[in-house]
Parts: sequence; structure tokens; C-alpha cells
Amino acid sequence: MKRVRKKQLHTICFPLALLVLSLFLISGCAQMKSAPTAQISQPAKADAGYKFICGCGPKCDCKTMADKPGNCVCGTKMIYKKILKEDADNYYFCACGEECQCDTLNPKNSNQCKCGKELMKFPKRGKYGCYCPPGCDCGTISQKPGKCVCGTEMKPI
Repeated sequence: MKRVRKKQLHTICFPLALLVLSLFLISGCAQMKSAPTAQISQPAKADAGYKFICGCGPKCDCKTMADKPGNCVCGTKMIYKKILKEDADNYYFCACGEECQCDTLNPKNSNQCKCGKELMKFPKRGKYGCYCPPGCDCGTISQKPGKCVCGTEMKPI
């Protein structure tokens, strides 16, 4: 009689445990799919070694850069990126979008970021710059005319 009860217990418990485990796995996978993509937190002012740059991507020709967040001269939201490399005239950034958190160069090719994309080059000197009132420290420069991130019309440098 005891053997029958143990067998019945195993017959019921094993499928029940398997069902509970399956539900945990399914709910875990569903939560993973719906989890939001991690974003780089954007401070009110760029930290040393970082800049806010035009979010147009590698084909961007305005090359707008600033020390504060906002929109670039072409109207695209500026994205916060780490300066991966620099020379006397240019800063180089990962060409991936805002969701990318590349923070190093490709060890096999110093012209690419860690994820293998070619670096974007932004000139350190703009053709246009912010001429905001005293106290403004947005530091916006661009290769095209327009408004700086604080809303003031930029002037030729």
C-alpha cells in the first residue's frame, strides 16, 4: 500500500514540478523580450571626455557638437557620446546610435569602435559657434548655420 502511494505521489508531483518550471521559464522569456533597451544617461552638461553630437549618424554633414543636450542645427536630437580618439583637428566617436554604449576602440583597428563600425569624425573647430549671453556654457559649434542647443542663432567663427 505504501508503494502505491509513493508511486502516485511521484506520478502527480513530477508533472506538476515540470509545469511550474515551464511557467517560470516562459514568463522570464516574455519579460526579457519586453524589457526596454538600456539608454546612456544624459547629464545636464557633458563630462570630460564626452560630447553631445548630432544624432544623424555617419552621413551627418552639420557635425554639430555641444557641451549640453538639445537639438542640432538640422533639428535632430543630440546624442551623448564618448570621445574615443582625437587628434589636433578632430574628435572621433562611435558611429552607432544612442542605444550603443561603445566606450573603447576596436583592438584590431583603431579606426573602428569596439562593435566594428567606422568612427565618425567631428572637427574641433566649427564654422559657426554659439554667441549666447554671458553665463551660457553650451559650447555649441557646427559646420552649418542654425541655432545652438540653447536656442540662440549661431554666428560665423
